[in-house]
Amino acid sequence: MPFNAVSDITRSIAPHYIPFRPPRARVRSLSLALVLASQFSATKTSSMSDTRRFKATDLFEFNNINLDSLTETFNISFYLSYMSRWPNLCVMVNEDRQTPDHPSPMGYIMGKSEGKDKDWHTHVTAITVAPSCRQLGIARKLMDYLERAGDADKAYFVDLFVRPSNLLAVNMYKRLGYSVYRRVLGYYSNPHGPDEDSFDMRKALSRDVNQQSIRKNGEQFTCKPEDTMF
Repeated sequence: MPFNAVSDITRSIAPHYIPFRPPRARVRSLSLALVLASQFSATKTSSMSDTRRFKATDLFEFNNINLDSLTETFNISFYLSYMSRWPNLCVMVNEDRQTPDHPSPMGYIMGKSEGKDKDWHTHVTAITVAPSCRQLGIARKLMDYLERAGDADKAYFVDLFVRPSNLLAVNMYKRLGYSVYRRVLGYYSNPHGPDEDSFDMRKALSRDVNQQSIRKNGEQFTCKPEDTMF
């Protein structure tokens, strides 16, 4: 399945420094780490793969994923900042081989926690699967992991951005329980033509008992890109 997820749901500007994290954020991160530790260790996604935390050395191993023309590659500081600030939300799926020192990456997901009060949520920054490993359920398992992490972090919802023209990805997210919350006008810049809109898709988590973070007919609600900043 030609799954253009990374270029669709990642921000265009990567952070170049790691801001100071208040004590509350560090406590929340530690709590999340403890809750997910038993699930994270040696998690098997299929008979041929295993899941583990994304490491800095993986940046030298994921060419088979990021050389895909539909996948966007960012500078090292972007990846390192995510691994430093949200280590439990950055996960890699590797082929389960006899040579663990040289794994073959199959896919990864990177996320972050942001927002205040009822806007506190887990954001899917990037998710992609190697072309040779698609249709194996890897994207679903990565999304399931991030949703469990969001629940453990007491988030109200998970959200992501995707191009409306990317029907395969949009339909996949809908099958996973996501719905369009709003259309972000001109979210994707295009130097060779008009900018493209984005769907802000969400899935309510268990903390949002009344599902106030989602709504019907979200395609009819529009906003500007700056309105999506938390």
